Amino acid sequence: MSSWTGVPNKVADSQVLKDVRSVVGDDSYTPQNPKQLCGRIFTTCYMASENSSQDTCSRARDLAGQIGSTHMNVSIDIAVKGILGIFSLATGRWPQFRANGGSNRENLALQNVQ
Repeated sequence: MSSWTGVPNKVADSQVLKDVRSVVGDDSYTPQNPKQLCGRIFTTCYMASENSSQDTCSRARDLAGQIGSTHMNVSIDIAVKGILGIFSLATGRWPQFRANGGSNRENLALQNVQ
């Protein structure tokens, strides 16, 4: 390990190692490289809806592979439909994407929900 400045600093490095061991809950853990550490502490999740593209799913998976994180894909369609159902009950209308005749506000709102 090295300090933030790039200049080795045994005091700073020992504190970083102590902190890493505390985070992973293993007093003997010494990561061999950043990717190994990422695999130990990071989980990435691509939350896809029916409107998500295979391209964005692939990019998320590729990025996770590059940094070494544990990765999963999760469908959020049920949650999106639930939020839209609540909106519909409150307003009496179902928002539409601009491509389906909705307004710019509806389009942005639908993107934010997802």
